[in-house]
Amino acid sequence: MAGSLASLIPTPLHPAVVHLPMALAVLVPVFAVVAFIAVRRGARPMRSWTIALAMFGALAASGWASMETGENEEDRVESVVPRDAFHEHEEAAEQFVWLAAGVFGIAGVGLLSTGLGAAARGVATVGSLVLLVAGYRVGHTGGALVYTHGAASAYTNPAGGQADSDMTVRSTATIGATDSDDDGQNSGNSEDSEDSEDGENSENSENSENRENSENSENSENVKHQGMNTTPISRNSSTAIPPGTELRTQRAVPLTDTMPRRP
Repeated sequence: MAGSLASLIPTPLHPAVVHLPMALAVLVPVFAVVAFIAVRRGARPMRSWTIALAMFGALAASGWASMETGENEEDRVESVVPRDAFHEHEEAAEQFVWLAAGVFGIAGVGLLSTGLGAAARGVATVGSLVLLVAGYRVGHTGGALVYTHGAASAYTNPAGGQADSDMTVRSTATIGATDSDDDGQNSGNSEDSEDSEDGENSENSENSENRENSENSENSENVKHQGMNTTPISRNSSTAIPPGTELRTQRAVPLTDTMPRRP
């Protein structure tokens, strides 16, 4: 039976308890203003202000319970969150609890029907608005611990902060090994690049020499062909014969064939 009841208590307890004072910090000003106006209109303080006083008491009690449960988890949470952020939330919670206790005491005087009671009711009503602002500060700093600094990792990770520290060390070692591998790979790539450049330069040199030899060979052959196609020109000729012109020789005609015969 005791074990089953213990299983109903959440772990950690602080996140489950802290929502109550936050909700009451919003509701208390409403009850205080309504009760204050009711007494001002003629209602008896012992009847109308008692409800507001009970709300002030519940706010102070729930705030103290939340602060105590938070202190019980201090060592565990401080191992995973910045110390300054944790102490900021802790100081805000202490101020809220002390302020709630003080306003609750003043509100108790408001049960009197005298002028002192009326003044106490007015001060307590204003104090409820101050408590609303103080409660917002507590909730804001607490939310920053959970959602910005990862306070929940103290409970989701069984090893707590030590495991986070080990993980950080392993991550650093992994990054170092990766950098070393990258350096080795870059060095190998540099050597391969140099070898590739040397091979390309050698191939380019050979290709250049081959092209030069081929061009020289082609030029030589062209010169030979031109020499073979050139037709010699007669010294007595005054007209230049274009290269490549085919010359035809005419057979000499004897003079006896051209002269007329006598009868």
